[in-house]
Amino acid sequence: MSPGPDTTIMSAMERQNLMALFAALPLLKGLDAAALGQLADRIQWFSVPAGLVLYSCGEAADGLYVIINGAFGIYVAQPGGGSRCIGHLTAGQTAGDMEVISGTTRTCTLVALRDSEVAQLSSATFERLVARHPHALRHIAKGLAAQVDALQQAHRRPAPSPKIFAVVPCDPSPGAAQFASDLTACLTTFGRTEFLSSAQATDRTSHWFHRLERASEFVVYLCDAHPSHWTRLCLRRADALLLLADAGCAPQR
Repeated sequence: MSPGPDTTIMSAMERQNLMALFAALPLLKGLDAAALGQLADRIQWFSVPAGLVLYSCGEAADGLYVIINGAFGIYVAQPGGGSRCIGHLTAGQTAGDMEVISGTTRTCTLVALRDSEVAQLSSATFERLVARHPHALRHIAKGLAAQVDALQQAHRRPAPSPKIFAVVPCDPSPGAAQFASDLTACLTTFGRTEFLSSAQATDRTSHWFHRLERASEFVVYLCDAHPSHWTRLCLRRADALLLLADAGCAPQR
């Protein structure tokens, strides 16, 4: 994947904790500081907005991706036309590794289900990593086995539970704010839950949102009652949208 108008390479400010982030990635666990430093200049970092295609079926495999934050849907073409989602990839998992190892073209299309961050290792960088640190290939093999098993059992397993909720007011009544507050209180019984409205997230970077989501079991975003930059951001980040309307209000056209 090459940077495009909708794809932003992480800024220097957002990469200040790069080495700590490297060390936490399953693929790179066990590497010493010197080895991590050698990889730093060879890895490309991308912010991938929701809805953007990371790579498409049939494309040449130029490397593999490690998902830092967010979620991607795995889509395959249908015989009669269109495509079908056969699985999901989330933080800590790798994508595109099978084609890099086998030397084949992409076998599926990967689409960002919400705003995500990925690290790309080129094929050449991956080969050097495996040559010097064979245990990295063991992680890849485990990841591939888990993906194959998940795809084979997809029809038997429930869909993954949403983690990020966007409460979308459909009218100007205050009911959505109260609902979002009540939902946050309810989810807190299952784990750490954060609530955010536009007033609490002014001038925050995408990396700040990713850190917040990574540290929480659930996040509840309250959208504005009108189209805005904040509302669009919430819609891109959410796993599930909850549309709230007051039954006593006249429907909006």
